[in-house]
Amino acid sequence: MIVFLLGFMGAGKSHLGNQLAIETDSEYIDLDNLVVEQTGMTINQVFEKHGEDYFRELETSILHKISTELNLKEIKTDSTKKERFHFIGCGGGTPCFNNNMEWMNSHGLTVWLNPSVNILFSRLRNEKDQRPLLKELEDDQLLAFIENKLAERKKFYELSTIILNDNDVTLSKILKLVSDAQNFF
Repeated sequence: MIVFLLGFMGAGKSHLGNQLAIETDSEYIDLDNLVVEQTGMTINQVFEKHGEDYFRELETSILHKISTELNLKEIKTDSTKKERFHFIGCGGGTPCFNNNMEWMNSHGLTVWLNPSVNILFSRLRNEKDQRPLLKELEDDQLLAFIENKLAERKKFYELSTIILNDNDVTLSKILKLVSDAQNFF
């Protein structure tokens, strides 16, 4: 089963995705890393050289390709083998473009990691040097940026199969919910 991890930057998608993969002897795939591998450029370089529209089309193409390949792999897998998960960490904007949210919901399980604005602010404030879009923002600007982007993206994130808020975002809670959902599907 494919589990798409969604949420704002700093929500913990990569961290939890890697932990979930280790815990379940599964794989974690970072969608942004696939874009970097395919283009040979960082995400910021892709934006600067080709623009956001190009990036979003490429992101969607890679999302569809990897999802289709993983689902075909599942079909061909011997049914007596232990079911594996495929955790895919998506960029914060991935669900908001090109009907990606609909695609992900029809090809797997979507999990929105939704920490509070305060938690996101704290994490991103400490990571500003590693995030070029945030590097020059003062604290009040960073907080406004987070609030505004979350407000724009919320309608897409809320379409997730599972929504995990502050206290829910633990490895054990996610594993239980994902396993329960897997049995349901």
